[in-house]
Amino acid sequence: MNKKLRGLTFLSIPMLAGGMVMTTGCEALDKAADACGFSCAVEGVAAGNPSISGVASIDGFFGAAVDFSAQAEGIVASINAELAAIANSVDLEGGAGADFSGGFDAALSNKFGLEGGIGVDFSPPQCSIQASVVADAAASCDVEAEPGSVTAECSGGCEAEVAADGSVECSTEAEVSCTGTAPGFDCTGGTCEGTCSVELTAAASCDGVCDGTCSGSTDAGGKCDGMCQGECKTEGKADAECSGKCEGSCTFTGPDIKCEGGAKAECTASASAEATVSCEGSCSGEVTPPSVSAECEAQVNASADINAECTPPSLEITYTFAANASANADVNAQAEFSAWLTGFEANVASLAALEAKLLKLQGAATGLVSAAGGAVATAALEMDLGDDLGASYKVLNCVPIELEVVISTLGTAGTELTASATATASFMGAIAPAG
Repeated sequence: MNKKLRGLTFLSIPMLAGGMVMTTGCEALDKAADACGFSCAVEGVAAGNPSISGVASIDGFFGAAVDFSAQAEGIVASINAELAAIANSVDLEGGAGADFSGGFDAALSNKFGLEGGIGVDFSPPQCSIQASVVADAAASCDVEAEPGSVTAECSGGCEAEVAADGSVECSTEAEVSCTGTAPGFDCTGGTCEGTCSVELTAAASCDGVCDGTCSGSTDAGGKCDGMCQGECKTEGKADAECSGKCEGSCTFTGPDIKCEGGAKAECTASASAEATVSCEGSCSGEVTPPSVSAECEAQVNASADINAECTPPSLEITYTFAANASANADVNAQAEFSAWLTGFEANVASLAALEAKLLKLQGAATGLVSAAGGAVATAALEMDLGDDLGASYKVLNCVPIELEVVISTLGTAGTELTASATATASFMGAIAPAG
């Protein structure tokens, strides 16, 4: 423990205050604690107040804990809302706590006449992180860093600026990619996430919805089990190639491409496992923060996960109506199902993105709890604050109390996140495609 902090407790306040009465304006010993800064905040981390010590590196950690708690509470509430909406839509009892693994298929059969449940497939949701947020967290925590001099590294794609002529400047190790989102964006040679429309002038197979002549039969969703002549529309995932028009987002990648028509540009690190690009914008991969002190590290790492934004993915849905349903009942059920499916798709896509963010928060919680009982606590004991006795008092007496609050609060939040993760996994298992 730092010698300047040893023994600086509330019992020593009268002696300290007595020596400072003439110079600090502390006029009465019973008011010396508050007047001279020898007191802890009435409301601390549990009330959303991170200003505990007046020391940037310590209070920055408490700020990260406060931000985490707010994010975790919001994610849990949002997941519960999506699960409850799905359960209620098929008359499955239990709301967010419904038994999806044991009852969802039966509920779909009872309500819509489906046979074998429903299958939903999608690529993992893409999460992006503002690298500047991570760099700013590092700079605010490290008092020796010069403003604007701290940067973060990105292992995926980093959003880049597009010049007036559409050119994009990336480092020599990075590759340029352009993503356009306008409806009807020509995606020939690119990958589409959304609906890819291809004109079939001659009959050909169509792994999607046939808007034209189908040589076989079509289901309620318009999918053709034969040959299609006309327009074929397929729902693509992020890695689906599209030889027609993409109604969604289409990405081109190459060394000499230009990003025009409002397309978003990214500089993507090479395929090397350790390759990164310096990044100040939005990073679609993992962000590597700059080197900081031990007490700052957990705060900076947590800021990346806490501020991550995860995008709902495009879905591929499969289903079959029971063959033994009567003609009229089958038509009515299919019409009702088609209307229900629109809302269901939105719920599932949102839930997938929330699950991805939840995993980020679980990682942040682990790091923050570890630091609260380790690096931050150690730094507080070893910190030399010179003649700032008020700050010294708070670091020695207030910080340990609030670190215990952080550990307890994050433990409770972690339990709630785990429960939400379990419920989400149960539902996702119920809708996973067979095989």
